[in-house]
Amino acid sequence: MRPAGECALVIALALAAGCGSHVPLPESVTLAAGSTGVPYTWQEGDSWRFLAWAILDADSGQGYDALALMAGCRPDSAPSPGDRILLPLDPSLSQALQARMESARLVREATEARSGGSGQVADSLLRRAISKDPSWSVPAWDLALLQLDAGDRRGAAATLAPVAGKPRAEIMLARMSWEGGNADAALRHVETAMLAPEPSPEILACAAVLYTVTGNRYQASRLWLRILADPSAGSDLRILAVRNCLALGETR
Repeated sequence: MRPAGECALVIALALAAGCGSHVPLPESVTLAAGSTGVPYTWQEGDSWRFLAWAILDADSGQGYDALALMAGCRPDSAPSPGDRILLPLDPSLSQALQARMESARLVREATEARSGGSGQVADSLLRRAISKDPSWSVPAWDLALLQLDAGDRRGAAATLAPVAGKPRAEIMLARMSWEGGNADAALRHVETAMLAPEPSPEILACAAVLYTVTGNRYQASRLWLRILADPSAGSDLRILAVRNCLALGETR
């Protein structure tokens, strides 16, 4: 596969790895064992994975088991709707938690609407989700994806502007730059995404391909080797890494 095709592939993988003056939930929420916690009323449709996805910003709900155990519950058993639990969060995040969960439920509704073919309904729900928690990149990412599918690149860029700098938004902006023929701008966005404390293997692969395209083969080799050393990297990325390490070795 040529670098151009590989770049489109790894950007797609990175995008999938995911439709007042209150203090927003931080980028990396720390579960606070032994704290007074934040009261939460369990809602219909809630699950520990859903809460972890929303609170911890974990694409696949990673950390749901720790969240449940630290709340004094079993990960494999959900409370009943209406039950009051104490989430292991700093009490100062009480209002932020409420805003995030309201936004998350709207994103969930939007995903269902889009799956049912109701793009306009999904658009409206996502805009409401953004208004509930403007700091969260998930609803902005989902809305920008809808706008791109409709050919509205300018609208997508405007939607992502308030959350620019966050990995999810930067990867979407990288996709837009790449599809617009600007590999250098795409690389700048991916490099910004790499500033996250623990960038995903998919983000590293995006950067590796873009470094290859822009002529920085040394940095590309380092990132492919880093992906191979990462036990969390998927088999598809590992195969891509091996293939590129071999190709880059042949060109030296």
